[in-house]
Amino acid sequence: MSQPLSIEDPEWTYFITTRTAGSRLWLIKNKHLEGQILAALARYQQLYGATLYAFILMGNHYHLIAAFPRCNRALFMRD
Repeated sequence: MSQPLSIEDPEWTYFITTRTAGSRLWLIKNKHLEGQILAALARYQQLYGATLYAFILMGNHYHLIAAFPRCNRALFMRD
């Protein structure tokens, strides 16, 4: 099912959550993968100028609260 088009506003703060494929528990006791995810998050935060307020890794998903002053949330999420 397709997603409706979204509007990005540089003053909005977004709550983002994403689940692993098939809801598999890839993020439990996997320090290597956790380190890779956090490194990528830091790299893309700097690249896209995102402001991260909160981030948490759960067993099969993560939650992120962030703002995108350059209106590039879609690019951030793609990468």
